[in-house]
Amino acid sequence: MRRLRHRQYHRWLGLALALPLLWLCVTGVILNHSAELRLDQRTLSSPFLNRLYLDLPKRDEGKTLAVGKRQVTQWGDDLFLDEGLLPLSGELIGAISLGPNLLLGTRDHLYLLGPNGELIDSLGEASLPELPLKALIANPEAVLVTEEGSYALDGDLLDFPAAETPGDAEPKFFSLADSEQDVLAKELELTLIAQSPVSFYRVLLDLHKFAFLGGLGKWVLTLSTLGLIVLLATGLKLLKQRKRATPS
Repeated sequence: MRRLRHRQYHRWLGLALALPLLWLCVTGVILNHSAELRLDQRTLSSPFLNRLYLDLPKRDEGKTLAVGKRQVTQWGDDLFLDEGLLPLSGELIGAISLGPNLLLGTRDHLYLLGPNGELIDSLGEASLPELPLKALIANPEAVLVTEEGSYALDGDLLDFPAAETPGDAEPKFFSLADSEQDVLAKELELTLIAQSPVSFYRVLLDLHKFAFLGGLGKWVLTLSTLGLIVLLATGLKLLKQRKRATPS
């Protein structure tokens, strides 16, 4: 009777472990041949799956500003010109056109960009009248607004004479969460995804470790390992009992 009970425990434990052990074996074999399969060179193409991996900001954390036919956007810590990612950082306070170029302002810098978004010049604390900057607007002349006052901008960005603060000293930002900005938000998501592609190797490794289960995944892996040890021990015990019961 005791032997029968041990056999039942062994059988049910084996059935419970079948799926996680099969999962580990299949993903382990594929990972073992990752170089031949070039898993580290292949990336996810699905925007949905990429969003699961990348910590993209929420859309209501983004703001965009129309500058002529162009759009300047801040989303999280990233700045964009149209859908292109700019190699700049800082809190966006405004942007205006300067001929064919674009002048973009953050709390502590002014950046002069070319028509294609290339950086032409950068003005920091040593070149600006004072910090922090509050707004950069064209009303209709270019005006730089700070906490203490306002300054006009000459064409060469060398002189900042005092100017009157406009009545409307705030640039008109729109939230990326607005339905009108849905197309732009999707384009920016694709840009961020392209900057940090997720490889098949990373996905398969997470599947192998049950990482898709979150904090529960490590316990599934731990319990599966312990269950395998118990399964081996009960199997050896049943084998030993069978040998004893077999007449010589």
